[in-house]
Amino acid sequence: MLYFVYELIDPRTNEPRYVGITVNPNLRFEQHMSDKQNDKKRIWIQELSDARLEPRMKILEVAESYDEGRQKEKDWIKARLTGGHCLTNIRSNIHHEKSVIHEKSIIDPLKRKANIAIDDSFGGWIGVAERDYGATSKICAPEIATLPEDVAEQFDVSLDEQFFKRVQLTSVDGTVICSWATYCPLDVINDALEPSMSGLAEHLKQKNRIAPVSGMDIYFVRRTTLDELDKFHLVNHEAVLILRRALYGADKSQPVLISDMTLLGSWFIHEEDSMTEEA
Repeated sequence: MLYFVYELIDPRTNEPRYVGITVNPNLRFEQHMSDKQNDKKRIWIQELSDARLEPRMKILEVAESYDEGRQKEKDWIKARLTGGHCLTNIRSNIHHEKSVIHEKSIIDPLKRKANIAIDDSFGGWIGVAERDYGATSKICAPEIATLPEDVAEQFDVSLDEQFFKRVQLTSVDGTVICSWATYCPLDVINDALEPSMSGLAEHLKQKNRIAPVSGMDIYFVRRTTLDELDKFHLVNHEAVLILRRALYGADKSQPVLISDMTLLGSWFIHEEDSMTEEA
């Protein structure tokens, strides 16, 4: 399978406005033209449409493996941003695999509640939170849903694809400190296990649905959104850590399991930052 790294170009200025990766350039172009969730890109495309124009898609490079393609995509995003181009990618400034943006600059040390370390085990912190802080977890009712737009963009998944979604909320003394959403394609759920999604990753590995080396991790820090203020019962905006992981099947063409974790920055710290503080 081939992976195409491409950019969308403004025909009025010949300026690149979007960089991405896909296995089907024609289909991906049509998805961009009908995308209603990325406001920056939607407004740009509408401006072109009003002038009876449309973006030009240019193939930048072709890769023979998913990992190679993702690296080339990151390199092109960095090159375009360094060159001063204004991309419409939702997360073009933080689209890094296993990259760490230090949260010290936006988390007030005086408001820090704990230093629960996050590492590559992803959910390994839960035991620490339960043991040291009396944390409890609640699994919300599963639902059929599409991916949030920025998650779909980061993992190159169609905005129309439906997933079985489960959300786990972890709280300490009534305060939600983590919201962990897990997404699995409907065809994988129907073929793999019951809708509870309990032990999903391990089950998929046993069924050989997940390749031995098939993950992509994304980690970054940002401020809470308005929806998150309500979800975490916050009065004021705080920093949150965003951890995302996609696990892929043997052909690495599409994710078979996506995790999207939002953690209150006042409770958590990334393992690399923890080691930096101790050094």
